[in-house]
Amino acid sequence: MADLNLRSKKIPVPGETLMGTFYPGPGGKGSNQAIATKRAGGDVSFIAKIGIDHYGNMAMERYKTEGIETNLIIEDENNPTGVAAILLEDDTGANAIVVCPGAASEFTVDEIINYEDQIRDSAYFMTQLETPMDTTFKAIEIANKHQTPVILNPAPAAELPRSVYPMCDYFTPNEVEASTLAGIPVETIADAEKAADVFLDWGVKNVIITFGDKGVFIKNKHLVEHIPASKLDNPVVDTTGAGDAFNGSFVAALYQGMDLITAVKFANASAGISVTRHGTALSTAYKHEIEESITK
Repeated sequence: MADLNLRSKKIPVPGETLMGTFYPGPGGKGSNQAIATKRAGGDVSFIAKIGIDHYGNMAMERYKTEGIETNLIIEDENNPTGVAAILLEDDTGANAIVVCPGAASEFTVDEIINYEDQIRDSAYFMTQLETPMDTTFKAIEIANKHQTPVILNPAPAAELPRSVYPMCDYFTPNEVEASTLAGIPVETIADAEKAADVFLDWGVKNVIITFGDKGVFIKNKHLVEHIPASKLDNPVVDTTGAGDAFNGSFVAALYQGMDLITAVKFANASAGISVTRHGTALSTAYKHEIEESITK
């Protein structure tokens, strides 16, 4: 999808008009995560559906620039490429977003079945919830059938059938998503552990809850760990896409053979870098930048 970023001194309230600045860029959770994965050292084949239009062309050019395989991307003649209007506050980087998924919302179960071989042959399969639920669940089912480890970033938060949880090797909500899905408040690390226990009881193998400036909470049957947030060299300017940077860098770290804790620390550092830069996909860090941040 295309991100239409509008920055102003604050996010306007209903009826209010503010002057600001505008810049477009590549976006969409899946796309952001694909770019973050590639930059962090992974090899990426991206399954997506875009329109044949200006924003679709912009996306394809970006994927070629980043070195992401585009042969799995469907170009839809009947629907436009999705867009997200992102309102940003200058000083805090806080955001409000309206998503219009366009062609991505027309990705069908029959179409994802055509990618069974590619999903089977992948080291990991990562997805999120901006594509149609039935299609997303079918893709997860295919990956699980072939024992391809599944990373599900349940964003934006939506009710999931219980049958999905046992198919998730790694489940990566933020604190808001964890609260919505587990049905309990998640405001502290202790709360995060309670939510993680719910997801583990439902069959998830590894729960990883991101907490912004509170860091990351990890739990599985064998370990419980809280990773503090990375120390930032620069001020926070834009928090949009930090979760995508985390998820993409996390799967790239697993792909490169890092253990769970090391992979989370790697992803945490990547997310920390992203919030000090403007934009979503283009704010994601390269492998050498993440490694330099960790060693400081």
